[in-house]
Amino acid sequence: MTADSKKHWSAVNELLHINDRPTSPPSKEAIQQCDLVSSLFTTKICRMKDTIASRLIGKVRDPFTFDKLHVGPQLSVLSPVTTEEVKKLLRTMPSKSSPMDFVPTSMLKRCSGVFAPLIARLTKLKLSFIEGRFPAQFKQEQITLSLKKTGMDVDDPASYRPISNLTRYLKPWSD
Repeated sequence: MTADSKKHWSAVNELLHINDRPTSPPSKEAIQQCDLVSSLFTTKICRMKDTIASRLIGKVRDPFTFDKLHVGPQLSVLSPVTTEEVKKLLRTMPSKSSPMDFVPTSMLKRCSGVFAPLIARLTKLKLSFIEGRFPAQFKQEQITLSLKKTGMDVDDPASYRPISNLTRYLKPWSD
């Protein structure tokens, strides 16, 4: 490996945070706060489910009752995505990134000429459809709490709104 290529790979690794060391484990206080917030939202969801269930008593419970027959192309007949379509999507996507992203959105956008053909090729492979699975890394999210209004009690978990950040991984296909 030449000195130049070593420099290039070092820069790529730095941009992609390949060699970042894991952060230290969270403190007891941080874990307790996470548990408190988690408990609050779990309770909230349970109350919502109970409310919905009580309102549905005596009603038709078949979720497919109101479904209409799909008219149009079958899902198995997906048209291949072109490189130009991927480039257009990359250009128009919001510039924000999730902390969980393997490749920052800004890099995807700036290097769309490199990434678009790769992404188009991956969609032609239809791996999720063929293998019947969805990569585990796409199922992960990071929850960030956002204060609902300025001046609310910062120590009260009910003062926060959960914001879910999903990842846009471009790692090798694995489950």
